[in-house]
Amino acid sequence: MERAAVILAGGSSSRFGREKALVRLAGKPLICYVFEKVADIVDEVIVVASSEGQKKRLTPLSREPRQIRYRRLRLTQPSSRGVQRL
Repeated sequence: MERAAVILAGGSSSRFGREKALVRLAGKPLICYVFEKVADIVDEVIVVASSEGQKKRLTPLSREPRQIRYRRLRLTQPSSRGVQRL
């Protein structure tokens, strides 16, 4: 059975003040911890990014050979609707 994980990294981080996925904790970006947790239990990882720029910043952090796809969503779109669009 094929399983996928969807990581919603496309928020605007307006309250946080900077891009949460790239904030470092113990020397590595937060999103790397998510990649590591799901890598062994899914066949595919889908990262939802808010812009082409965010996509470019997140791509080097992904682990190969995992296939990671990025989908741009409108920032006002609810998470559930964004997942349906995938």
